[in-house]
Amino acid sequence: MSPLEYFISDYLSSEHFLFVESSLKEHTEPVLQYFAKNITEDALYSNAEMTCKSMVSLNLAPNIKQYLPTIIADYLGFLATRGVYPQASDWQSKFENLQKNWSQSFNDNGMLKGETVKNKGMSIGRNDLCFCGSGKKFKKCCMTLL
Repeated sequence: MSPLEYFISDYLSSEHFLFVESSLKEHTEPVLQYFAKNITEDALYSNAEMTCKSMVSLNLAPNIKQYLPTIIADYLGFLATRGVYPQASDWQSKFENLQKNWSQSFNDNGMLKGETVKNKGMSIGRNDLCFCGSGKKFKKCCMTLL
């Protein structure tokens, strides 16, 4: 059991948890369990956004996914106030800052917006010379290999 996992039950029974929005309470434990088991301290230091994006694949309602940084930041705030993780307050501030922009990265239907992927490779027309250097047209040379 990781050190982050150890304090989840304490958090869920604490006064700190009473102030969590009621719609998030039932989803908090699975989110924190995944967070504690799968996220390394190096990942927390490097990029809070990538940490949350890795959690989007969880089977949660889309409107709950918009609050992942809030759930994590609140748990890290609990750890910081208890003094069990000295660096938790630094991590908490990263997740609080992320929440400001995180909700904007979702569509109206609650799904995470995708990024447009453009093909960076060169395009070869069938009547262009083949890239292998044979001097033949692509359609008579290497097109059949595709």
